[in-house]
Amino acid sequence: MKISVIIPAYNEERYLPQCLNSILAQQVPDMEILVVDDGSRDGTLALAQNYSRRYPQVRVIVHPENRGLGAARNTGLRNAHGAYLVFVDADDFLMPGSLAQICAALRGDLVLLTSCKQKDGAVTSPFRFFDAGDFSGDPARILHHLTEKEIFFGSACDKAVRRTFLLQNQLFFPEGRLKETISWCVQILLHAQSVSFCNAQYYYYRQRGKHSLSGQISRRSLEDVIISLEECVERIESSSADPLRRQACFCFLTTPFLFAAEYMADFGNKALEAKLKSCAWLLYYSHDRECIRARRVLKVLGFHLGTLYLREKAKARYRKRRPK
Repeated sequence: MKISVIIPAYNEERYLPQCLNSILAQQVPDMEILVVDDGSRDGTLALAQNYSRRYPQVRVIVHPENRGLGAARNTGLRNAHGAYLVFVDADDFLMPGSLAQICAALRGDLVLLTSCKQKDGAVTSPFRFFDAGDFSGDPARILHHLTEKEIFFGSACDKAVRRTFLLQNQLFFPEGRLKETISWCVQILLHAQSVSFCNAQYYYYRQRGKHSLSGQISRRSLEDVIISLEECVERIESSSADPLRRQACFCFLTTPFLFAAEYMADFGNKALEAKLKSCAWLLYYSHDRECIRARRVLKVLGFHLGTLYLREKAKARYRKRRPK
């Protein structure tokens, strides 16, 4: 079997039909679709089972209790038969014909895919395409270049990954944790021995609710980001990966670090702040303008006042782009 599409689903009866219909319409004969119902309390499971009765390529796996996104993806990974895996969130959908183009481009351990964001039917972030020149050289050099250009994203849904590569390297998602893709992506950066791309217009990510910077994130979300940063740093430093690949991992981690730094002021927790401060050196691995600015702010103002300043700047950015 060429490809397995893994869909974790929890209380997604409103959006799952569009998601499944967009995949079934792809006209890829050598494909299976695994819907992992993660203890849904609405009609998601019944809806998925109805699809499985109508379409033989659809399989449904049930978690009796809600175990979280990481666990649902791992269940799909362990039960998949395809040579390659793609992950699709149950409230998102695919562009027509894109999966067939991706299947024709599958090779090596990792294939990077395109995505865009839309809210209420309007595109808020367009497709961003890859340049073939970004993929020249050995894998470590390619991955380092991609992280420096910030085009290796911390998502599970914009990648097609060889199943045996994931299983042989035990690249599973952390379970019981929010922001579970941080660790998973770092492990891919550490282990992938070949990387390519497909520029088919592929994935529509549905933005739901208000933009996060307009309100609060949960303390658990912040804690999980910081836990992921600490674990990833330890994993990278203890790995036998070459220096360029390690630099790629550290550069990738600057994005979740900035995310945590911009929200830290909302919680006033000294213990969390101290843990995040211990990772501030990551900013020196990125030449991105935002990272350079944040590095200077934290150095001049100190970490505590610096995070207060970063939070206010983040709020101002949101207000500027918020529709009037």
